[in-house]
Amino acid sequence: AEGVEIRWKSAGEYLDYLFTYLVPSFSAVYTSMCQDLAYGRHSEIDSINGAVVRLGGIHGIKTPYNESICRLIRFIDGKNDAKKKESR
Repeated sequence: AEGVEIRWKSAGEYLDYLFTYLVPSFSAVYTSMCQDLAYGRHSEIDSINGAVVRLGGIHGIKTPYNESICRLIRFIDGKNDAKKKESR
């Protein structure tokens, strides 16, 4: 919808690539969002999945999984904020 060229011809072809090449090389990697949540910092959920939700809305494309992920991570962000306030 945003004019991004994708080299895979189907979702299945992409998933084959993902699980054959990308997933194995990231087995010991902790994403920055995972680290942010673990250390009580605010995540970048709005910049990542939130952007997908906003663009989906602009183009009339439903993004229920990204919306759910955003809500869950924002909930954790809120819990981390509450913990910080309690410790002051």
